[in-house]
Amino acid sequence: MSWSLTKVGRASKLGEVIKQQFIDTQGCPKGSDEEKAKNELGVVAETLCKSLEGDPVVSIEANGSAWN
Repeated sequence: MSWSLTKVGRASKLGEVIKQQFIDTQGCPKGSDEEKAKNELGVVAETLCKSLEGDPVVSIEANGSAWN
């Protein structure tokens, strides 16, 4: 299974929504370690967006796959 997410926007706006967008991205078995890791990336992306000064435009691209 695999997943991907691509988002572009102002850091302030992405900081508000990016964590939930990672959670909503499908492609991982529910409750799997892969899903947990994907959701943790959402926390990292949220923290990064909120830490940027000057509200720059940010592009976030992430993807993952599991070999079962």
